[in-house]
Amino acid sequence: HNLIIVVLCDYMERKFQSRLVRSDLEDDDNDDDVVENHRTKLNAALARLCRISLNVLTLDSFLPESVRKNDKIASGMLVSAWVNAAKTSLHEVKQALHDKNFKEVSTQDELTHLTYLHDDHCPDLIFFPGQMLQKLEKISIVTKKFLVLQDKSSSVGLHALVSVLGEDDDVVYVNVGSAISAGHLASILYNRGSSVYAFGVTSKKQLKQCSMNLEKLGVRGQGYYLRKINQQIDGCFFLFNK
Repeated sequence: HNLIIVVLCDYMERKFQSRLVRSDLEDDDNDDDVVENHRTKLNAALARLCRISLNVLTLDSFLPESVRKNDKIASGMLVSAWVNAAKTSLHEVKQALHDKNFKEVSTQDELTHLTYLHDDHCPDLIFFPGQMLQKLEKISIVTKKFLVLQDKSSSVGLHALVSVLGEDDDVVYVNVGSAISAGHLASILYNRGSSVYAFGVTSKKQLKQCSMNLEKLGVRGQGYYLRKINQQIDGCFFLFNK
């Protein structure tokens, strides 16, 4: 019995990893193997005992107070999403939300559970309560990219830019990243006769990711290519429009 306790304490000390046996010490294989074969159950039982002794109701309670506070703040933040004009319209998105029992409200204070708010600054932007994020990620208009979940901070600059563009003006977009925001810009400019030239892709992997994201958004691209200088990828550009 005492040997089992010693072996168990040893396992806890090395976090249930296999033991390296010293050649100059006698090895008790039988007891060690018993603990090894039941290490998952032992680990779970010890975790339960620890939670009981500390009077902890959930695993989240083990997290530092600062982390739990940040999680609580994050859950209270609004979720924003923009309407993808390359695939749908604001009216159709609102209708789809109503079909899912969402109700439009007029003020942020009214946002709770199955409600949404049309933004005052960005005409294609909609807000939802933070606790609805997981539900939103599963509804078809989001999975099919008719409605794209993205923070409002990524949209404000795009709408400010479009407000000063002339008809048929084109846009150069640098540091394209994943191309989600560039795709949003193309959505805003949909049916305006403008094109977006996006630069800043520095690898084939990134180019593939950008192409996939644009395809999901329904934005058609033309002129995809990579350019190399001195065996290094110097960047590439692709243009896309409606």
